[in-house]
Amino acid sequence: MVRYLAYRCELKQIKPSVLAQAVSGLIYWGLICTINQHERAQLIILHRSPYSYLPAIAIPGMPITSQWLVMSQY
Repeated sequence: MVRYLAYRCELKQIKPSVLAQAVSGLIYWGLICTINQHERAQLIILHRSPYSYLPAIAIPGMPITSQWLVMSQY
């Protein structure tokens, strides 16, 4: 999805440490029709993975992996 939306289908290497990507300037016809022709959509694509790619065992209190994934989303 990141390659398609952010890099316009170019074959760019995406580092495994990249867990979020902001994308702007997308054409969304619903937005254009209701607001105006010059508006573009913006979004953030998030990967469901531990914060900073840290394993649960590296976190004080050592949460289990599923807890660490939930904690990482906030």
